[in-house]
Amino acid sequence: MKPVVKLTHKIKKNKNLEKDKVFTPDIVAKDCYDIIKYRISPTDHVSEPFYGGGAFFKCFEDKKYKTSWHEIDKNKDFFDIPNDSDITRIITNPPYSILTQIIQKMIKMENLKGIAILVNNLTMTPCRLAILEEAGFHATDLYIFQVHSWFGRQYFWNFEKLKEKPLMKMEYKRYQYKC
Repeated sequence: MKPVVKLTHKIKKNKNLEKDKVFTPDIVAKDCYDIIKYRISPTDHVSEPFYGGGAFFKCFEDKKYKTSWHEIDKNKDFFDIPNDSDITRIITNPPYSILTQIIQKMIKMENLKGIAILVNNLTMTPCRLAILEEAGFHATDLYIFQVHSWFGRQYFWNFEKLKEKPLMKMEYKRYQYKC
């Protein structure tokens, strides 16, 4: 695997990443957040590593836990976060073209106990699920929905760092929202 520093430079220079910029509508981010908010404790540090338009960050701005965000376009690169950071939870809609590298970075973060990630129906592959599970992150919640103007169905996965694989909660919703 290539060092993170080289990957970071690829991210900054990758013109194809412009295609990855699909900002989450506020109403979708709120519904996703509502699915998992009960898992967040006052001692958590919740981070949005791909801020974009800030839809997820708006959901937890006024909460009583510590928050942070990163956005490559604002010179705050997720891949620059130290692995021993105090971040305990991540909630994000990441760039799909580098999702495997993002997952590999997340599972190296020593204090991370929860990952909530919005992806489309083709993105969370069995290989990526296996990487998470082998690192002890198990799916606990799955919210399936469809935004009329987006391609296919969307999946909001929540993974918790657990010793055993739990039963999982799943919901489905169709939006008539147009971007």
